Amino acid sequence: MEHKIEDIRVPDFNLAGKVAVVTGGTKGLGYGMALTLAHYGADVVVASRTKADCVRVEREIKSLGRRGLGIPTDINKIERIDALVAKTVESLGRLDIMVCNAGVGNTVDAVDMTEAQWDEVVDTDLKSVFFSARAAAREMIRAKTPGKIIAIASAAAFSGARG
Repeated sequence: MEHKIEDIRVPDFNLAGKVAVVTGGTKGLGYGMALTLAHYGADVVVASRTKADCVRVEREIKSLGRRGLGIPTDINKIERIDALVAKTVESLGRLDIMVCNAGVGNTVDAVDMTEAQWDEVVDTDLKSVFFSARAAAREMIRAKTPGKIIAIASAAAFSGARG
C-alpha cells in the first residue's frame, strides 16, 4: 500500500522558549532538523564549517519567526565546540536541545584508507559527538536546566557495507 504525505501523522508539540543547537545543521538531515525545530517553536543555532551556509539557514530560521543564529564551527576542535555553546548561551540566553548531527562519509575502501582519512572519520563522527554532548551537558548542569542531547548516527552504524 502506498502512502501519501497527508497520511503521515506528525506529533503536535510546542518548543516555544527552547533553544536548540544542530551541528551539521545547514545540509541534509541536519538542515531538516533545524527547520523542523524552528517550525515547532524553538530558537535554533546551526553550526557548519561554511559561513555562507550558516548565514543562509539563519535567515530561513528567522523567516519562520524564530531567533536563528548560524555559527561557522570546526567541530573537530574541542575549543570551537565549547565556543559554540558559549555563543549560544550569550546570544540566546540558554541551551535546551543539542543535536549532535555533523558527520562525514568516507568512500575510500578500508584497505586503501590513510591514517589522515581515518582520523577525520573518528574525529568527526565520534570525538566531536562526545565533546558536543559534553559541552551541552556542562551548560545544562551549570544552568540547572533539564535538556535533551540527541546523537544522530548513520544507518551504517547498524550494518556493514562494501569497503
